[in-house]
Order: sequence, then C-alpha cells, then structure tokens
Amino acid sequence: GNNSASTDDSGGDNGNANTTNCGTGTGKNSSHQSSLAHWARRQRHQYKLKMQGKSSSLSNERQEALEALGFVWDPNNAAWEEKYQQLVDFAKEHGHSQVPRWFEQNPPLAIWVKCQRRHFARMKKQAGLRTSLTPDRIRRLEMLGFVWYAKANPCRRK
Repeated sequence: GNNSASTDDSGGDNGNANTTNCGTGTGKNSSHQSSLAHWARRQRHQYKLKMQGKSSSLSNERQEALEALGFVWDPNNAAWEEKYQQLVDFAKEHGHSQVPRWFEQNPPLAIWVKCQRRHFARMKKQAGLRTSLTPDRIRRLEMLGFVWYAKANPCRRK
C-alpha cells in the first residue's frame, strides 16, 4: 500500500493522524505543510457544504480540477477502505482475518484491527456512541470472519 497522509479511523477531519492510539494526532512538521493541510481542510469543508446543498465557495471547475488530481474528499473513509482492503488480502492469504498483534509485515494493519475492536467494544458498552464503525463496516468485517473479542491470537509473536 501507499503511505497515506491519513490513517485515522476516528471519524475526525484531521489530515494528519496518529495510528498508535486510534485517534487523531497533530503532526505538523513545517509551516508549509501546516498551511497546505489547512487549505485542504477548507476545500473539504466547502465540498461538504456543497454536497449538503448549502452555500459554498467551491466552484464546479475547482472541484473537477481537484478530482482530476486525485484529491481525496474524505481521507478518513479512504484510509479505512485502504486498511479494509489490506485485511481482505490478509484473509485471502492466511485463511482467516485474525491479524497477529505483532504483524511484522504490516504493523499499521495490526493497529487498525485493534482499533476496530476498541470502537466495537465502546459501542457495545455505551449505546448510541458514534464511532467510525458504521453498521455497514461491521457487516463487511463480519463477512471476513472478523473476531471482535480476540483473547488468544492464533499467530503469536515468535
């Protein structure tokens, strides 16, 4: 896979993410990156307004130009889909979807799996809690045989 700028699955709107804590980080490296990230967030906000039929400064021409460049309107969803596809590939290769806690070939996938379980547990504990784990995502994970409560992983660290 590629090194996406956002691997956050929290549902937040931050382009810079920290995958180690299932949340949003603030990794600002330079004022240029910071201003670019701010600009991108503004474009995404204007896009969201436009999609809701509200007043937006995003012209059709700018939207089309950004899309022609591959601009991602929802980086959180794109990151979730990327990790989900990695899990699909893992399941095809290994015959199950239980990614080892220490998966040396893809540590971010192991962290992502842990985060999905954490979101699921929080949802079960607190009814009505909004997380990035939608009913459709739960269904898709369960179609892969996803284990929500993994006590003992079949693939232990060597």
